[in-house]
Amino acid sequence: MKRIAGLGGALILAVLLAVQGPVGLSGDVSRLDVLMSPDRVREASVTTRVTVSFAGDVMAHMPQITAAWQEDQGVYDFVRSFQHIAPVIREADVAIANLETTLAGREAGYSGYPMFNAPDELGQALKEAGFDIIGHANNHTLDRGVNGLIRTHRVLTDLGLVVAGTRLEETDDTVVYFEHDGVTFGLVTGTYGLNGLRLPAGREYMVNMLDEDRLVDDVRRASTQADGVICFLHWGTEYMETPNNSQLSLTEALWEAGAIAVIGHHPHVVQQDAFEDGRLAMYSLGNFISNQVGAKRRAGIIYNVTFEKNRRSEVLSIREASYVPVFTARNPREAGRPHELWILDPEFKHDYPWSPQDRQLAQEGYRYVTSRIQFARQDNRLPGQ
Repeated sequence: MKRIAGLGGALILAVLLAVQGPVGLSGDVSRLDVLMSPDRVREASVTTRVTVSFAGDVMAHMPQITAAWQEDQGVYDFVRSFQHIAPVIREADVAIANLETTLAGREAGYSGYPMFNAPDELGQALKEAGFDIIGHANNHTLDRGVNGLIRTHRVLTDLGLVVAGTRLEETDDTVVYFEHDGVTFGLVTGTYGLNGLRLPAGREYMVNMLDEDRLVDDVRRASTQADGVICFLHWGTEYMETPNNSQLSLTEALWEAGAIAVIGHHPHVVQQDAFEDGRLAMYSLGNFISNQVGAKRRAGIIYNVTFEKNRRSEVLSIREASYVPVFTARNPREAGRPHELWILDPEFKHDYPWSPQDRQLAQEGYRYVTSRIQFARQDNRLPGQ
């Protein structure tokens, strides 16, 4: 499980949380003088921690699809796109990403923007990278119509991935529940729209929309069945570097309803996080992987939240948060050289096989991402460290 450097000893922080409640994520816990009484040590031993990692928009523009084609094998290889960051994803107890393309099949025609459809191998690569849950409610969910939605859902579930945000049956719950080590979470999802496309009459239930009344009801209902409720929402304004008023007001409503964390995606750039009264918001994770241009759109984050449940009080709290900056290296638009995600080392000592231009963009992206995050601690470990 991932640990955050700089927050002080794990046992000291566990005792602080058990005795005092959640500690502000920006506080320097290591400077606090804590009396380690036997009672406090015993209290610290009855907690369970679960780390959930969140990744932003997984896109598949046509240059990505072309570059992933392996002519000698006759297959698409997206595994290489995630090979450098997979060890970090696999460290999480649960990992969640937003898939912003359909997997509607070769017959439907592969394409990128504005109507996405990627090979099934992309789903397989996400599974192999360590993801467990795929957010499927976004503005590109209907890019290949209802049939594309259904096939995407089935491809992902056949891979063993949990799909959140779309439903094939009206009787399916709008909330997805997942459990790890005795801690249960409710995942509430929704998208602001479908790029003007509409579901057929009678099938409106198939995509969770960003309806505040429904979201609040889902959070309240899930709060009675889960230890904690997380919202994973497709919202905000594209390329806007700060959350808009709608994001801010909806976050407050969801916090008030009982959500412990609100995580967003869609703006394609990283926005700031917030921590208030033991509740967290990460307004936009930015792009995870894409063919978009510019340092701010090629840099993103893996945002990790460690939750802690006190098994005596049954109370779930946020123990710590960290983030890992990542960058998409875009290889030449030729077959066999897929785009690759890399973890950004702050001193850029790692041997990145990039052009001078990519190195400069990565440095700019790193500075941008690290300037946005307010509360989570940075964790720049490279695989093998």
